Amino acid sequence: MSDNTRIYQAISEAMDHCPIPVFPMFSSVFSSTAIIDDFASRGKVFFPDEVTLAKALARVAHLHKPEAAPSIFDWYNKVGIGEVLDGQSGALSPETVTGVLRAAGFKLPRQIEVFKLDDLSSSCARVGFPLVMKVIGPLHKTDVGGVKLGIDNDEEALRAWSEMLKIDNAQGVLIQPMISGMEVILGASREGDFGHLVMFGLGGIYTEVLKDVQFSLAPLSKDESLRMIRGIRSYAILEGVRGEPGMDIDLLADNVQRLSRLVHDFPQIKEIDLNPIKGAGLDLFAVDARIIIG
Repeated sequence: MSDNTRIYQAISEAMDHCPIPVFPMFSSVFSSTAIIDDFASRGKVFFPDEVTLAKALARVAHLHKPEAAPSIFDWYNKVGIGEVLDGQSGALSPETVTGVLRAAGFKLPRQIEVFKLDDLSSSCARVGFPLVMKVIGPLHKTDVGGVKLGIDNDEEALRAWSEMLKIDNAQGVLIQPMISGMEVILGASREGDFGHLVMFGLGGIYTEVLKDVQFSLAPLSKDESLRMIRGIRSYAILEGVRGEPGMDIDLLADNVQRLSRLVHDFPQIKEIDLNPIKGAGLDLFAVDARIIIG
């Protein structure tokens, strides 16, 4: 009920000089807006609620110290990745994305890019039915109806081709064999001076609905990668439930670690998504991926 200016000034000075950390919580964010704006303009931060403050302190208290991450992996070709990325910008083509992921040591299903209708039937025969067809061109394929699953014959493939080529910016299609198993999502985005933030979580509908994901800064050690994986609430699903096969957790951690090394070594990668990594046991495939350079 009084002018808080001097109080906030004293708190600001304490934050600069007190031998222990000071974390202010201001409940008067509406009645003292001008004073708080002045407080923030001097580079100071505050919490508007004690519950948020407590949660933040709990997170910090349970953080693990950063660990040294290895710079060398089996089947990780840094020189080859650099050659593929040389001169690239914007959203990479499927062929270029494949080149990057293969050089980084990820396992990919067989895939063929088709840009002419005359090549569709022979390409499907080489991949084998049932297969998946994805539109080439649009970044967010699922949002525009650019993914067709379980195509069983040439007639269905032709119908899917006709529908996909009507999508804006469609250039052709990518065909792959159907991969069975569960799905996880793995990605990273560049976050200013912090470097890349790596994300891991369940894939498919679970990503959007449950938002059961974990984040960590690249590069990651094996233990840090395992903590990310085991940190999701639905971790038990990855081990296999009700007779359904799970994923090999060590191999999954290798994929997380491998992606973190990729974005650390090549900071020009603005965003990368492997959505999903799909399969069971040791057969884990990067089924779909996108990379943006910028």
